[in-house]
Amino acid sequence: MLRQNESYAQNACSDSRSGRQKLYALYVGEISKFNPVKDTMSWKLADIGDWSYHGVNHSIKGNGGPDCVNFLSPQRRIIETIIACTIGVYSLYWGFKRFTLPPVPKVVREDRGGKRLLLVLMCLVFGIEIGFKFSSRTVIYILNPCHVITTIQIFLLAAPPTSKTVTALFRIHMHCLYGAILAILFPVLNTRKRCLELETYWIQHFLILITPFYLLRTGVGGVYTVEALNDMSWAALTQGLLFLYHFLILQGLGMVTQVNLNNIICPAVSDPFSGPNYRIWAMFHQSALTLLIGKIYTKLSLIVLQALGTIEWTGEKYVAMAALRVQQLCSMCKAQITRKAIKKDGDTHTD
Repeated sequence: MLRQNESYAQNACSDSRSGRQKLYALYVGEISKFNPVKDTMSWKLADIGDWSYHGVNHSIKGNGGPDCVNFLSPQRRIIETIIACTIGVYSLYWGFKRFTLPPVPKVVREDRGGKRLLLVLMCLVFGIEIGFKFSSRTVIYILNPCHVITTIQIFLLAAPPTSKTVTALFRIHMHCLYGAILAILFPVLNTRKRCLELETYWIQHFLILITPFYLLRTGVGGVYTVEALNDMSWAALTQGLLFLYHFLILQGLGMVTQVNLNNIICPAVSDPFSGPNYRIWAMFHQSALTLLIGKIYTKLSLIVLQALGTIEWTGEKYVAMAALRVQQLCSMCKAQITRKAIKKDGDTHTD
């Protein structure tokens, strides 16, 4: 009996020892497979994908998914991309060779509070929109042009009006306003189901159209100036940037994530040119709208501002009335100083 117990104990010890050895070998094997850089990168990419585009509902028409990606053949996409990028690069080259920027003015009109109020309102509305995107796990839609224009306008409202960069961004974004007009005329609202999402959509796009008018009102003669109506260089620059942004960045991300960013992968449900040639049509009407809407918006804004007495046409350019008053005051001061100097010289000669 004692020998039998000893044999049982020896078997148990050997089984336990072999089990520990197997467990140790398994542990060592797993440790050898662990790559902290690779595993961390894969975790980060998976995490980014979860909150950026995994919430996109592909069952909604025009939202994305395999059917949207396969709407056009790969050969068709490649040919259209080559054509669009060629037009975009040439437009950038043509506009870059011809554009000019005015010098930064020395006299800057002080803001009375309206600019800061508009900045707070824009930040509030855009912040709510970003919150909706995070809650629905569709942050990738922030790359749509209207959100990019909102970001530019927030910068224009917040940046000190003492830089040529502000003028350049202002002129470029003036030719992007057609996007907000199209979003109002042909809205895509089938994905907005949450409370206040529809209201935020309308408020944001109307603010995009209001902000340039206010900046023109306060900035004519300053950094918020526009080019002459016969100057096409800024429209060409904007067209080149938009073409490259859509066909390289938005299309690339859209094909990888299967998300229809700004309808570059498949047509929107409200697109009147929906069909296999919808992107060809878009190249024509987007080019025309980039030029026409920018110029028409500028001309109408200047007419309204002139009717309100905010600006005045001098025969060569529009001048803000505030700056004109400053110039008049300066000329009056110079005249008074000159008269005093002449009078002083006369008194000196008399003595």
